[in-house]
Amino acid sequence: MKINLVTLKYIVALDAYRNFVKAAEACGVTQPTLSAAIKNMENELGIVIFDRNSHPVEPTVLGAKIIEMARRTVYDASLIEDLILDERNDERGKIAMGVLPTVAPYILPGLFREIRTNHPGIELKVSEMRIESLLEKLRSAEIDMAVMTAPKEHKALFEVPLYYERFVAYVSAEDDFFRLDEIPAESLPSGRMWVLEEWHCQSSEVLGFCGGSERAHVEYRAGGIDTLVRVVDANGGYTVIPELHVCLLSEAQRKNLRPIVCGGRDGREGGCPVREISLMIREDFVRDRLLNIIRDCIRRIIPEKMLDSGHFLNFASMERRLPILSLIIPVYRVEDCIARALDSVYSQGTDESLFEVIAVDDGSPDKSAEIIEGFAACHPNLTLLRKANGGVSSARNLGLGHARGGWVVFLDADDAIAPGALSELCKALQDPSSLPYGDAASPDILMMQEVYAGDGAEKYSWQGIAEDLRAYTGPELFGKGYFRSTVTGLAIRLGFIKECGARFDERTAMGEDSTFIHSLLPYARSIVPWSRVLYVIHIRRGSASRTFTAERLEACRYNLAAALALAVKVRKDAPEAGPLVEFYRYSILLHYMKLAIEYRVPRAMSILRKMIPEGYLPLETSGIVRELWKIRVMNRSLTALRALLVIQNRLSGKRIG
Repeated sequence: MKINLVTLKYIVALDAYRNFVKAAEACGVTQPTLSAAIKNMENELGIVIFDRNSHPVEPTVLGAKIIEMARRTVYDASLIEDLILDERNDERGKIAMGVLPTVAPYILPGLFREIRTNHPGIELKVSEMRIESLLEKLRSAEIDMAVMTAPKEHKALFEVPLYYERFVAYVSAEDDFFRLDEIPAESLPSGRMWVLEEWHCQSSEVLGFCGGSERAHVEYRAGGIDTLVRVVDANGGYTVIPELHVCLLSEAQRKNLRPIVCGGRDGREGGCPVREISLMIREDFVRDRLLNIIRDCIRRIIPEKMLDSGHFLNFASMERRLPILSLIIPVYRVEDCIARALDSVYSQGTDESLFEVIAVDDGSPDKSAEIIEGFAACHPNLTLLRKANGGVSSARNLGLGHARGGWVVFLDADDAIAPGALSELCKALQDPSSLPYGDAASPDILMMQEVYAGDGAEKYSWQGIAEDLRAYTGPELFGKGYFRSTVTGLAIRLGFIKECGARFDERTAMGEDSTFIHSLLPYARSIVPWSRVLYVIHIRRGSASRTFTAERLEACRYNLAAALALAVKVRKDAPEAGPLVEFYRYSILLHYMKLAIEYRVPRAMSILRKMIPEGYLPLETSGIVRELWKIRVMNRSLTALRALLVIQNRLSGKRIG
């Protein structure tokens, strides 16, 4: 009697599908081939394994026992193949994974992206199942691993902890809890709570939802948290949802969230809601390399604060890639626009391992930080830093200190990244050959376009001045007549910033961009213009750049002193950049004069004369190729220059005050 492994695989497949055609397709053979092989084995053994008169086909009593033994034999044979592949460090292979429905929405999109992008040799088959089914199919080897909350008893199974996830309360606006800023954990079990039976009861060791004296309205027995949220919206009361679900809520729904507080510092004491999500495998699982890959892929898409490093197993882990680009966003009183800025970044579909977002909460008293935390819940490359209020310069400096990318882009919270620009920028920085940089294999500054949201007008256009995708030095670009005073719209090499020792001057009252960029431009060996729109400017009433008073004008005294000191330094270090910094000194004094006129600042000329430091005027004019006549007027008479600016404003109809 001859029993071969191939036929045993056919038997196992037919038992799984209970259909000859589907079983044959799963085995990659024709239906007659599979049917004939099973029939020949039955004839040789003199038994019937499947009752073909049943629809669908059913195993006989003896057949069920044979199938169980066949399943173990097929599985043991596959372990030999797996062990050999693992010893060869081969990443190829098939993995059947089960996932809890209350976990799947948060990890599967990112996991599929990671596998498709970085591990194309892995064939991942995923099914959503309840806990009982996951455990049953793990033990019967129908799946290789499961992402789930680990049961208290899991004999013959091995647990690989992935992350700890806190819970938050989702509260109806009509519920008493809605008026609270936070909810004590001991207050949670209540008749006003809607319960998702399987999920909430699995967390009963920390929540105590099941078996309490008060019962919930209804024990919802399906697997959808989305539906549970809608039930609360329609019927009142509250429920408890996992932290990662926050990213799937609308902005309006996020207003219904309340943190749950407890006495334990680590979130696992004093009844504080938390669940441990683990990767469960059988103890005889031998593909350690594939296990490590799946584990690391999942952990890369989970916010770092949720990782439980104390329980992290000592498998050889993959090195986390550093991002190519760091986006730095200062945050202060921007609850009305920060979501738009972040949406402009995350709606582009760019691989989030290529960039990081560093949002710096500058002591903002509104709900800006809460909005950012909502995004961070589903974007692990978003970091929220907090500090006492110190101004946009100190916020940007803190962001620079934490930046890990090779390049930096500064984004103001009331502006946006242009659609599609982030992906194109990351590609250009990752592979310089994708753009013909000429002699600049790695520019110091990649200069892209910034436009106004209303009419699409360009700011700081270089049309007719510089050629696209050609490298220029900073002084060379200025010599062609190009000048700019902001850092937005630029991708700046972080190493170049460090080489120049550039920092935003935290003592300046306004115009911090101009001081910072002119700490870089005189020393730039390679600035490459690229006519791709990167940055979209939204004019926002009440922003720091759209208000100007006598007090703000007086506070700019230090800006002029800093500009003079920078000019002295640059003329010593890089004499060829002298005209550039002289024009910079002219531009900021001119800017303050224009603002004073436009906003009708009282006593403006008196204030200006007192705040101009000794030695600031006259300006050197040698080598300056633009606005030379205005500079000469400024050198001779500020009063005359003011009169010209007033006339210019009247002719243009520009009145703000």
